[in-house]
Amino acid sequence: MELETIAVPGLFHDGRLRLRCVATQFHLYRQGADVWLQEDTPQLAHVLGSSSNHGKCKF
Repeated sequence: MELETIAVPGLFHDGRLRLRCVATQFHLYRQGADVWLQEDTPQLAHVLGSSSNHGKCKF
């Protein structure tokens, strides 16, 4: 089985998306499994140092 969807931000709650698969066979059998996916978005980088040294490099 294959599942394909476009993961838009509205599907994620608190940065996570839950996928649930449930298999049933009449009323005799029921089994399920959950998988949590973490949203993969670029994060802002922390900038260290002052901007006064911008463009100056020493090798």
